[in-house]
Amino acid sequence: MRSTADSLEKTRTRQSTLPFTYPYDLIGGADRLETPRGYRRTHFRTQLGVGEDVRRSACRALDCWEQFPSKWISVHPQNGPATIGSTILIVARAFGIDWVNPCRIIAHFNSHDSEGGSRYGYAFGTLPGHMASGEERFMIEFDTAGRVWYDVRAFSKFRHPLVRLVTPVAKSMQSRFARESIEAMRQAVAKELSSCKSSF
Repeated sequence: MRSTADSLEKTRTRQSTLPFTYPYDLIGGADRLETPRGYRRTHFRTQLGVGEDVRRSACRALDCWEQFPSKWISVHPQNGPATIGSTILIVARAFGIDWVNPCRIIAHFNSHDSEGGSRYGYAFGTLPGHMASGEERFMIEFDTAGRVWYDVRAFSKFRHPLVRLVTPVAKSMQSRFARESIEAMRQAVAKELSSCKSSF
């Protein structure tokens, strides 16, 4: 069964006033190295290319939510960059069901250091309708050598009863997301760079 735009918006409105599903003192934990007790840490990282053009393209891809593999994951609403405090729905299609996962943006990163490096991205925390409990952070890092990195950190534990019953399957889907998210970002960056070149 597919979710409609109207049903998704109603869900988002209901979830927007609800609290996070993990302790207040863990908010922001996805950007830290330590793993909170009782949670599982996820971290993957890949180089997208070199240079300022790649960095800008990667940041725009994050703003457009292109890190989510479009074949089975969508974001509602898709109306621009993440803003702190906004509620979004991550909709994952699996086993013929739309798994609607409400989240709230808890941080936005846009920093530059004195040596020319930078970080750009955002993090969100889970709300009561989410199948898991925890946080995920998506980041584009530009190092002093000009390399552009896509870096994702998360801590989570499954909370939906059905998901807990099939934990190995759920973990497999998380691994699939990591692989396909990396590929989605590579394709998004390559597409924009190709478009820019063809416009000259």
